[in-house]
Amino acid sequence: MVENKKEFNWQQYQMSDESVEVNLTVDGEVLTLSTKKMSSVKKQKLISSCYVYGKGTVGFDHEKYGREALKQIVVDAPWGPTNDLFLISLEDSPLTDALATLVPDAFKVIEDAEELKKD
Repeated sequence: MVENKKEFNWQQYQMSDESVEVNLTVDGEVLTLSTKKMSSVKKQKLISSCYVYGKGTVGFDHEKYGREALKQIVVDAPWGPTNDLFLISLEDSPLTDALATLVPDAFKVIEDAEELKKD
């Protein structure tokens, strides 16, 4: 008797290019943005590019990380492109606080192996 082996479905682990609408509350108003998830590879590449090396020291440019992550994550917004010009023009405000919630934690430690399967 020949067994039918179930073929491994590698496609289920690929990221889709579909965007998702996210609603953020800013000063009591709802702001709707289209976003897409950042892949693990892109996140690691971004993290690597944000290290700052000095004389015997290593630092991390959190501001650059947040700005670059938002440029990748936000694909459609009322202000148009989410680019350096727009992001640098923002002052500290409830809008910047709301946008910061979209940025994945650069150094989140995953303690549960089940979390790895979801990524």
